Amino acid sequence: MSILPLPHAAASLALASQLLVRPAADFDLTRLTVFHESVEFKLRCAEYYLNQLEDTLEEFPFTSYRRSPDLFKVNLYVDGFLGSVVSAAEVFGRELNSYFDNAVQQTRFYFHDVVSALQQAGRAAGLVAHLLPSVDPTATPPGLIPKLKKYRNCSMHSRLIETATAFTATITYADQQKGTAPLARPICYLPDDPAAVPCGYARQIEVVGFCNRALIDVGALLDTAYDHLTNQLNTAAHVPL
Repeated sequence: MSILPLPHAAASLALASQLLVRPAADFDLTRLTVFHESVEFKLRCAEYYLNQLEDTLEEFPFTSYRRSPDLFKVNLYVDGFLGSVVSAAEVFGRELNSYFDNAVQQTRFYFHDVVSALQQAGRAAGLVAHLLPSVDPTATPPGLIPKLKKYRNCSMHSRLIETATAFTATITYADQQKGTAPLARPICYLPDDPAAVPCGYARQIEVVGFCNRALIDVGALLDTAYDHLTNQLNTAAHVPL
């Protein structure tokens, strides 16, 4: 089931387009809209890659002609998913920065930099409290975004994420008598530490479940943030905040 569109995403942008701009404020609605639309696009990409991954790991007849799912496609879709879902969060950081009059001034920054800047300035306390546990790169154990970045950074900047695939096969006596091939169900695992050589799989991080949970959690994180933004815009009655 699709997580899109995010239920609260459109309201914040629609409201921002109707409000007065504070005098001398650095606010560009066109730029904000580009960021907003890019967040949804990246989430749609992540959802697409997840759907393709699920299809690639469906059960199949185990024969001499096919003894494994296409592991190139598995790694392609894992790579695409991780890049897209983390990118959605990072682009949202830019959208957030635009709402708050460029709280972070430098050109290159990360989602957590914006949240930290708002926290240090004592702004948007409810929004910061919602976002900070999921984006703080120093938290132990790591929150949602740093955990995803561990895999994304390895995949994008270091090495192929070495997935491991196990199989369970099912066949009945009657099917065997008829010469029917057993149905094999592949289960693919992410490594416990993607940067380790060799990789270990003791935690059995099942890849489809991991990606599905990640997409739901990132979607919920951003959707609630959009709701916070709409409430603050209603209170302030101007942009930027």
